[in-house]
Amino acid sequence: MFVAKKAGRHELYLKILLEDLGRYDEALQYISGLEANQAGLTVKEYGKILVEHRPAETVEILLRLCTDVGDPTSRRGSNSMHLLMIPSPMDFVNIFVHSPQYLMGFLENYIKTVTDSPAQTEIHNTLLELYISNDLSFPSISQENEYENHYIKEIKGKETANVYRSGIKEKTGLGKEDPKVAKNIVDRRRKGLALLKSAWTSEMEDPLYDVDLALILCNTNAFKDGLLFLYEKLKLYKEVISCYKQAHDHQGLIACCKKLGDSSQGGDPSLWGDLLKYFGDLGEDCSKEVKEVLTYIEKEDVVPPIVVLQTLSKNPCLTLSVVKDYIARKLEQESKLIEDDRKSIDKYQAETELMKREIQDLKTNAKVFQLSKCSACTFTLDLPAVHFLCMHSFHLRCLGDNEKECPECAPEYRSVMEAKQKLEQNARDHDLFFRQLRGSKDGFSVIADYFSKGIVSKTTLPPENGR
Repeated sequence: MFVAKKAGRHELYLKILLEDLGRYDEALQYISGLEANQAGLTVKEYGKILVEHRPAETVEILLRLCTDVGDPTSRRGSNSMHLLMIPSPMDFVNIFVHSPQYLMGFLENYIKTVTDSPAQTEIHNTLLELYISNDLSFPSISQENEYENHYIKEIKGKETANVYRSGIKEKTGLGKEDPKVAKNIVDRRRKGLALLKSAWTSEMEDPLYDVDLALILCNTNAFKDGLLFLYEKLKLYKEVISCYKQAHDHQGLIACCKKLGDSSQGGDPSLWGDLLKYFGDLGEDCSKEVKEVLTYIEKEDVVPPIVVLQTLSKNPCLTLSVVKDYIARKLEQESKLIEDDRKSIDKYQAETELMKREIQDLKTNAKVFQLSKCSACTFTLDLPAVHFLCMHSFHLRCLGDNEKECPECAPEYRSVMEAKQKLEQNARDHDLFFRQLRGSKDGFSVIADYFSKGIVSKTTLPPENGR
């Protein structure tokens, strides 16, 4: 041993200390005195033995190696260059294969000290597996480079719901025999959710962890809170709703739709239709929940009344009293709209009839122009003069080159013609039509508006071949 130390054969010296003599404290003290590179190599080689017998002291040495705490003289150049020079904590993960709880503590202390590590994503992936897994064991999924090929299928399609259901059953039985185990799981899950959120804040475009891995972990371990957070961040609102459906959480389901179904906040209003369909197919009395849903649907007008009735009629446990007040208010509202439309129709018909009579009068009867002053200069009208059928008269010199239209009426007429041309252009803009159709709460009103303005009738079909 003396010869190995004198010759600088650190690996032989530590081999004798650890494997033959079992002097672990002396070995740790010796490693602490080595240069950073040599200390890192020796910890990689004998780290498992050290963690097994002196875990806390080994973690302390690793933190000094990976963070260079207490050695400001070695921090030369930029901070990012310094981080690239010191060892990464991921280089020492394998020495904790039998002590995952100390690996968790090591990585937690590391990210508290170093916030911009190049291995930040890998560290977060490892911590997530330690936090979310039902059994605290060495993280195998996040350490597998090709884990997507082995596990990604578990979150595709309908299998997501199956994994979620089976996970719920598994979760309900966790920790029944040992309260300490149950508390440990709860504490780790709490840390896991906090990490999911802190590593993917609203200001971040991408998270500081692998989303696919996080989804796999939450699915396989039935971590509902984590699933809901990830689905919401990924805008997989249908999956969020599916989680609440599987848990039969009606109040959570309604609260989720209020949060994610608001189109003004970038939500998906179609979630309310899915919620109604769920209650319609439920086959049990859910009158209280349906009334609450109808209150919001009526307020925001996100689902047509006919769809509401057709959907809820499938549930034999729902009586007419559930929708009676809603239907009564809707009928009253629709009746008022119909009455307003009738008044508008009568008004437009009267105006149209008046215009038709004026046109007929212009075609068949003589028009007497009695204006004595020029409409432009207001001086006495003398020859040569120009009279328009709108009853405006002008000196020829006041008109200049514009003799074909009345200067007084031309701006209004021109705006009408521009609006007409715009409508004809819109008739050819199919993308605009479909955007308005998708963005409207009532698609039929968009189609009716196009017909009322004559836009659809202006659309011309290409001639058939051979004709």
